[in-house]
Amino acid sequence: MIEEFTYLDWVKDESFLKEYNTYQKRYTTVARESDKVLIDLVCKFVQGCNSDSLLKLLDIGCSTGNLLLHLKQALPRVAMTGGDLARSSIEEAKKNKKLKDVTLQELDLFELPENTYDIVVANALLYLLTRQEFKDALEIIYTSLREGGALFVFDLMHSFEQQDVVVYETSVGHPDGIRISFRPVRRVQETLVSLGFSDLRFYPFQMPFDLEVPKPDEDVVSYTVTSQEGERMTFRGVLFQPWCHMIAKKT
Repeated sequence: MIEEFTYLDWVKDESFLKEYNTYQKRYTTVARESDKVLIDLVCKFVQGCNSDSLLKLLDIGCSTGNLLLHLKQALPRVAMTGGDLARSSIEEAKKNKKLKDVTLQELDLFELPENTYDIVVANALLYLLTRQEFKDALEIIYTSLREGGALFVFDLMHSFEQQDVVVYETSVGHPDGIRISFRPVRRVQETLVSLGFSDLRFYPFQMPFDLEVPKPDEDVVSYTVTSQEGERMTFRGVLFQPWCHMIAKKT
């Protein structure tokens, strides 16, 4: 039942992972547009650090390591770890010789070591979690960060303060269904502050170019619709996707 879906179901769906790992290969040379923004935000944070010690970065839910590949090229002196529970994705990442200096391992978001990382990246991951899992995940990430460290997120977050939405979706890629959470920025802020995070920053993401609308009988993929105001809005099937980058610091 999709109502009982957990993040563990996602990483155990080998049929989906096979297709997803193949999809990721198209971004090994050129980063996705949302990843370019994420990389830029991380780079600016690293440039502003005054630490003499080696900075440590964790990309949790790293899949086949595309983001790490581009981060390592931009930040060669940062020690990087990629963690994911999908074994096939980690094995695929380990085949990439360009990731030879990156530690790649099966790692659960809810079992992170304490006081270890200066940077934690959660890229298109947290929307799969229930409300309680979301709060628990942020708390664990907080404890895993060193003082002065930062969390970088790319996820579904919107500006409607009193609307917290959960959608149950079935598709060709997920015939048994998945749960997708659309969280209001205000409640995300409140949760982060309650856990000790500060200096919160949110950057709504907009695709810089158009994505073609799929045919009604095709699988759901992202596409764009331009509003009268000229805003390029990203949809997935009938769902509007309010993607947003976020930074939260442990200070």
